[in-house]
Amino acid sequence: MHPVPVGITGEIYVSGDGIALGYLESPELTASKFLPDPHVPGQMLYKTGDLGKFLPDGNVGFLGRSDTQVKIRGFRVEIGEVTSVMETHPAVRQAVITTYQGPGGTASLACYLVKTDESQQATVEELRQYAADRLPSHMIPSIFIWIDVIPLTSRGKINFSALPMPSFVESRSTSGESCDDLTSLMASIWKEVMGVTEIGLDDDFFSVGGHSLLAIRLIACIEERFSVQIPISAIFTAPTSGRCLR
Repeated sequence: MHPVPVGITGEIYVSGDGIALGYLESPELTASKFLPDPHVPGQMLYKTGDLGKFLPDGNVGFLGRSDTQVKIRGFRVEIGEVTSVMETHPAVRQAVITTYQGPGGTASLACYLVKTDESQQATVEELRQYAADRLPSHMIPSIFIWIDVIPLTSRGKINFSALPMPSFVESRSTSGESCDDLTSLMASIWKEVMGVTEIGLDDDFFSVGGHSLLAIRLIACIEERFSVQIPISAIFTAPTSGRCLR
């Protein structure tokens, strides 16, 4: 509720004779959105929930909703942007993106998808590659879940609490399973660090919620179990347990 300089992101408030008196029969919502203007006595401000910034020419640039922006590994992510990209996939009729607590307690993105009537259900690998071709790495969902229909509340809004809980097993790769003692040991290290019960040799560390801090922990565990020293860059150049082993 304080003015910001040109180019700095802030929340958009509206004032003047054009704003409403409040929400009909919703005093709590009215009290949270219609606020006294601290700079002009007797005037009210409407808290829009929209983000924007002043442009050099005096216009205001719209940057999305404040309630749909999240931070993923330190990056600000606009969920609506991820949703729009996933809904351009030819097999997807509707997409919903939400956050969940991923490995190590960090926030990760889950993508719920409803397929088009005539299309085949795309694989997780295809969906992840589609997202990777169009989004930066921190905006790629870690979990992809196909559902029959998006659950809605009585008011017609998305009922996020009714969505199935994200599970790594639902989104993991099924290829490259462990086949000997050495690969089994490597897979067990990855499962321990990632905090999951199942993982395939072709599952990408960063695509399933890994980040730089977990990478350091992973390297330490590998060095302890195998009595070898490898650089942290190995996780970036060989981000699957199968490639890391080779």
